[in-house]
Amino acid sequence: MMLGISTNSFHYKYYQLLRRIWNFEPRRDRTSLCIYTQFLFWFTIWTVICSPAIFGGWLLLKTGRFIYKVCSWTSIGRKIIDILDDLGMGQKIDYLSNKMGRCPAATLSVVWMEFLFAASLVLFILSCIIGGLLYIKLICTFILGFFMAISLLVFYICFGIGWVFAHIGMSIVIALKWVGLFLIGYGVAILGGLLIIAVMGLIGMLLIKLITASEKMTNFFGFKLNGYQRARALNTKRRDELEKIREEEYLKEKKEREELKRKKAAGEIPYTLSERISMAIGRKLLAFFKWCGEFLIARTKNVKGGSVKMVSGLGVFWLTLTAVKEGVCPLVEFVKEDDEIEEATE
Repeated sequence: MMLGISTNSFHYKYYQLLRRIWNFEPRRDRTSLCIYTQFLFWFTIWTVICSPAIFGGWLLLKTGRFIYKVCSWTSIGRKIIDILDDLGMGQKIDYLSNKMGRCPAATLSVVWMEFLFAASLVLFILSCIIGGLLYIKLICTFILGFFMAISLLVFYICFGIGWVFAHIGMSIVIALKWVGLFLIGYGVAILGGLLIIAVMGLIGMLLIKLITASEKMTNFFGFKLNGYQRARALNTKRRDELEKIREEEYLKEKKEREELKRKKAAGEIPYTLSERISMAIGRKLLAFFKWCGEFLIARTKNVKGGSVKMVSGLGVFWLTLTAVKEGVCPLVEFVKEDDEIEEATE
């Protein structure tokens, strides 16, 4: 069944407001639920971010129009208006005012950005001119200091190169010294290890000879004088037999439970009173929760052309999350309230 969004809902009116101020098509009959939700989310954030620029642009246009209005009252003001018209100010205000009617948010934001850029450029030029005249001595001092810094930089670069080469030579000498010491120590360690292995091998041969000289000692060290292996074998056999018995009892009980369930379902054995009460309560609770979900998320209504699930504000959020989880986004129709015929209960 197609999902529907009422044109009288608050989120739909807010959706159309965002589309109007950002110069999108104001009326659409159908769209994707994910596109609808993401448009509301991202353009709300973008509008909040741009709100200072939008207000600033509106204030600039309002100020310009107010200046024209005030200046038209006096002869001096009318001369000022003539100067502004020669500069193209009036034509620019008319153009921006008409454009603001079609796309207010973007137009006002651009106006504010252009004003900030122009104001910054003018202030930079004026500061350079005024600063150059007032601080010409300081500027010459900075230029001389710059060349002195370049000279000092060249000195330090040459000094650094020499320092690096000197320390590279020292590092090579120290590395050769430590490599030699390492090779000598490594050789001594290898010879000592070989000597220890030889001594331990000789001692091991003597112990083996002593152990194998007596049959009782051989059986003792070979774990042949105790009943460990026989005890392990008997215990393993006993555990296997117990496990087999438990498995047979479990299968027997499971078969009896399934047979009892089948007979109750077929009507051969009646349900107990507690079972009937539990089943009835479960069905009622399931139906109640299903009704609550449908009431809060989407209610089925009959409109011209068929039945539509009218999505609430909570339903827009919930169905979008469900669509993201399942990877499939449904389509929604924008339905007018006067197109509804009667409300139906699913």
